[in-house]
Parts: sequence; C-alpha cells; structure tokens
Amino acid sequence: MDDLLAREDRFIEKVASELGVEPPSGRIRHIQVTGAEFDVPKSWPCPASMDCYWYNEERNLGTILSVGIVNFHELVHAVDIPALGDGHRTLGEGLATYLGSITRSDSVVAQFPERFLAMLTESPKPSDYPVAMHFVGSLWVRWGAEKFMQLRREMPADATLDQFASVFASVYDVPLDAALSQMTVPLSGQLIPLGCGDGVEQIFWDGDKSTEAYLRGECGDPGFVGGGFVGDFMGFGKTFTIDLPQAGYYRIAVTAPEGAPPSFSMDGCPDIDAVSIASALDGRWEGILYAGRHALSVAFPQAPEPKGEAHLKMEWLGPLGSP
Repeated sequence: MDDLLAREDRFIEKVASELGVEPPSGRIRHIQVTGAEFDVPKSWPCPASMDCYWYNEERNLGTILSVGIVNFHELVHAVDIPALGDGHRTLGEGLATYLGSITRSDSVVAQFPERFLAMLTESPKPSDYPVAMHFVGSLWVRWGAEKFMQLRREMPADATLDQFASVFASVYDVPLDAALSQMTVPLSGQLIPLGCGDGVEQIFWDGDKSTEAYLRGECGDPGFVGGGFVGDFMGFGKTFTIDLPQAGYYRIAVTAPEGAPPSFSMDGCPDIDAVSIASALDGRWEGILYAGRHALSVAFPQAPEPKGEAHLKMEWLGPLGSP
C-alpha cells in the first residue's frame, strides 16, 4: 500500500502544479465501498453516481467515496475544488476526466459541437463525461492550462448556454461555435495507469501464440492493494504489466486454485493508439486487443490472509479481420 499512497501523493502534487494552485492543505479521506450500497439510493450519498467527492471548507476536509481503492478522477477534484470552489460542473468534470483517467474521445469527435451544445443547454452538469473531457482537453492542448484556469475561475457555476458562450469569448477572444468546430482531433486522458511505467511485476509473453503465468500477490508486493474483505467482495488485488506481441483476437482465462474465479481488467497503456481493453467478472474474456504494453489488474478471491494466487492463460486467436 505504501507505494500506491506515495503514487497518489505524487499525482496530487503534479495536478496542483499543472493547475497553478497549492496542493490541498487539509486531509483527503478515501472511503471504499463495495458498490452494493448503490442499489439502495437512500443509503448512497453520491447523487446519481458510483463515485463522488465533497469538500467541507469549515473542517478543511475532503472526502472521496468510491467503489475503487484508488480513484484519480476524484483526486483531481480534491485538488481543484478546495482551491477554486465547485464551479461550473462541465468544466470541473471535463478537467477531472482529462487529468485523472485514460478516457478517449474518439467516439465523440464526429458530432462533437452539436453534442456539447446540447449537453450544455440541458444543464451545467455534464451528462456525457467524454464530451466534457474533449472540450477541456482541446482547450488545454491549444491554449494551455493557464488560460483554461482563467475560464474556470470566471465561469459562473450555473451559467446558461448564452452566459457560457459570452464568458468563453471574453477569455479566449474566439466565439464558442468557432472554437468547437476546430476541436476535431481525438484526445486521451492524461493519466498514466499503474502498470504503464511503474515497477510492478511483469508477465512475459513466452510462447508463440499463447502464454501462461502463475500470479501471486501479498502485502509488500509492488502493485498489491486492498481494503479488506467485506461480504463476498474481492478486497485484495494486484496489478501486473504485460507486453502483447501483436494486434488481434485474444482469449483470456484467469482461474483460482479454489473458490470463485478472480475478476480482472486489462487496459492498454497510453502509447497504444487505440482502445485496447478487456475485463471480466468471471475471469474469462474474448475479443480484440492491440500490440504493446498493458496493465493487468487481478482481484483475488477471498482468503484467510491478505494474499492471493491465480493462473493466467492468454491465447492469440488470429489477426484483426479474421473470422
């Protein structure tokens, strides 16, 4: 856990530096929940969301509620909101998604201006985070962080579309419609996931068309993290690194020596210029992945101690376009 907490501290400092604000001086409390509470709305404090952050200014205390043990999207809020207040939600959520996730905007570029204006007309709170991210990221890339932070400060939290367009034009000296029409390049969130540059254990692809590995994790291992076992929730997991040799159709099976199968997720690292994601609650998945480095996170079944083991088998079934 110490290595992951240190990684979060470095992330907070990096975000604060990029935003030109001081890191939060108060504590940030992270509360992990299993997700079952989300099914009982009266007991769930995050309005219409699985995760949320709120800031108690009087106590100078930030609180993150999340189904994950780590949540970098909410950590961006934990830096931004104490320094600048809640602000306009489309700008805030777009910023948190851009700096704190690996979200890609490929799917929103084609009709982006229309989708952004429709979303903004409906409410200051975004209904489509990739759309909000594409807007913020495009501003960030073209005009820089300082200009965006000026927009963040000057935009009223409840701005209507007309007010939003007016403030935008005063900050950027460009009409909003014109700027939106130029946001045609897909973007990726700036987060570097665990396993894409950290010293976690590597799984080597040692076969021609397949590889197998025994996965073990316990307290003290780099990338091993957990909040404890609650009910049947898989409370401990570990992140590994694996380099896939080529693009194509893959089959993945992660099994445990006994008990329930582990769940897993695999995410392509930012240098892969394509969406390359796999995940399964039952340990089995089949689909398209691309060549390059991936981060594989495995959630171990419950055990008497905070440790786990599993067996991984990955098979390359054929190239892209094959039947």
